[in-house]
Amino acid sequence: MRKILLTTFLLGNFFLANSQNTCATAVTATAGITTVGAINGTFLDVCGNGSATYSEWYSYTSTISGIVTITSNLSQNDGVVNSDDTYINVYSGSCGALNCITYNDDIASGNYLSEVSFVVQPGEVYFLEWTDEWSAAGFDFEITETVVNCPTAMAPPFTEDFTNVGVAYVCWQSLDEDGDGVTWDVADYDLDQNGTPDGNPCLRSASYDNNSGALTPDNWIISYPIDLSSYANGTTIELSWLARGIDSDYPDENYSVYVATTNTTTDFLASPISFTEIIGQNGGDGVFVSRTLDISSFYGQTVYVAFRHHDVTDQYELNIDDIAVTSTLSSKAFAVNGFSMYPNPAVNQLTISSENTQMNTITIMDVNGRMVKQSHVNATEAQINVSDLVAGIYMVTIASPEGTSVQKFVKQ
Repeated sequence: MRKILLTTFLLGNFFLANSQNTCATAVTATAGITTVGAINGTFLDVCGNGSATYSEWYSYTSTISGIVTITSNLSQNDGVVNSDDTYINVYSGSCGALNCITYNDDIASGNYLSEVSFVVQPGEVYFLEWTDEWSAAGFDFEITETVVNCPTAMAPPFTEDFTNVGVAYVCWQSLDEDGDGVTWDVADYDLDQNGTPDGNPCLRSASYDNNSGALTPDNWIISYPIDLSSYANGTTIELSWLARGIDSDYPDENYSVYVATTNTTTDFLASPISFTEIIGQNGGDGVFVSRTLDISSFYGQTVYVAFRHHDVTDQYELNIDDIAVTSTLSSKAFAVNGFSMYPNPAVNQLTISSENTQMNTITIMDVNGRMVKQSHVNATEAQINVSDLVAGIYMVTIASPEGTSVQKFVKQ
């Protein structure tokens, strides 16, 4: 099966020009739309994945820190006047020493146009090679620049679902320790094969490539800082994520998760808090399964989380998604503070009471940190209607004159 088609993110003004025929004479393209004439220039294909005859060349210089997207997926490329079947290679370096950054043939099954996205910093120069892999006809392409601002540190509760592709590429650190040039990226699969990505981006690391064959990855991806400094001993802090081997016939991807107070691989490997599994042997054969890791011992500190795909070959692709960190006061500490909450899980109504103090406000937040309910109770007991909440995990914060207490509850 290992041929799932997808859109991969490696992670204006209207500009009209006659394209140039060699890398050395590449015409400048900027943010906006550029028109490509007939493809009849010098073909290089340093990325090594095509079998074309001719190419057209452009150069692009980044003006931002963030993500640039180059796409021919435009309505005017309809196969009538303009080509509807394109192929692009993107390079860094110089014309005499090009380095393949990324390439794309088809966006998805049934959509033969091309799209790539990659991380850029101001002043970086890239060369774009559009080839006649399938068609020599002209077409338009568009360059879009997206500035990405990284969080300095995130405090629980939060979830990283990679909907903002730029955060994954700019704010998470990716390491290709095996040196094969293939590392973590963000993929949006077309699993229903309708020609359009499904809209559920996730992290991806491969142990097999349809062009290169079997790979032996040692790929790391490391989070931005996670701030646990406001949490004291007795707080339960939990890391959770979804994992799967995308191909149910080749799902046995081995991976590890580490937590440490620095973002170096040495400290991750020495950390006492880690998790390792072969996902296909534990339910993740083609479907996402949920995993958790207790990281409470890191209370009061700033930490980093690393996912490592390693010690595997000739399977297909490992996916990671919905990485979350949540914190709650332990059930014992919650009770010691004089609070009780029941039933938990709850279906329609949640009762919260206090033995020692009047409660001022009760706030319920989802795992993304969004407030979904808030009640000003000013009493020692309150009933909260939760029947309208979506099933899942929520955090309840109780504010009283003595301070705040936090506890997790499950809505069924």
